[in-house]
Amino acid sequence: PKIISISKRTKSSSKEKNILEGCLSLPHYYGELDRPQKVKIKYLQENGLETTQTFKGFAARIVLHEIDHLNGKIFIDKVLKQKGALYKDEGKHLERVELI
Repeated sequence: PKIISISKRTKSSSKEKNILEGCLSLPHYYGELDRPQKVKIKYLQENGLETTQTFKGFAARIVLHEIDHLNGKIFIDKVLKQKGALYKDEGKHLERVELI
């Protein structure tokens, strides 16, 4: 996929501030991560048809997360860059993990 356009990343609203991103590649870890609210992507469908589509909100977050994987990045790389908080799921509660 190729990113055609992307909205500016904005600080999460107070309503969205506690949205934590996780990944099956790193089970039990979640991080506070600001991502753009809108992204336009050009990609090939399974049948080879080139398609351009705009994703908004949570769908944009998912698409960008997966494109990061294709580029060898995981969400923790972005958490570190944004100086966000990282948490580990300890079963009954989340415990903050100190990042260096």
